[in-house]
Amino acid sequence: MGSLSLPVVCGQLLTGAATFGGLLAKGEISPARAWVGMRGAARYMRAVAAGDVAEGGAVAERLAVCRGCPGAVPDADLGDDAMWCGGPGAEVGPDGMPTCGCLLPAKASVGSETCPRASWPSVPPGPPAGK
Repeated sequence: MGSLSLPVVCGQLLTGAATFGGLLAKGEISPARAWVGMRGAARYMRAVAAGDVAEGGAVAERLAVCRGCPGAVPDADLGDDAMWCGGPGAEVGPDGMPTCGCLLPAKASVGSETCPRASWPSVPPGPPAGK
């Protein structure tokens, strides 16, 4: 598994937000879904900046659960460890179950976040992964 350091997570957040803009431009998602995705990326950036960062071990555990989830959708364009919960902005995964549509390395890095399928809980903030 590659490094999920704070700079990597921030880079994925910015690229993830741009992904929503690109999907909107191609007509693949509605403006409302694009705004939800971009606001989500901004919310994660604020959380990380405020210190709401899951400890590196917790991030790795969360992502291991995500990798085994049938709702996870890999995104090689964003990196080897990048995957979405159901796809960018998706409300339902490929398995027909509810998803959040979030970029999972970013979501897993925010301590207060939880899995929409209750597969992992929030955790107290700790030192960022890769520190």
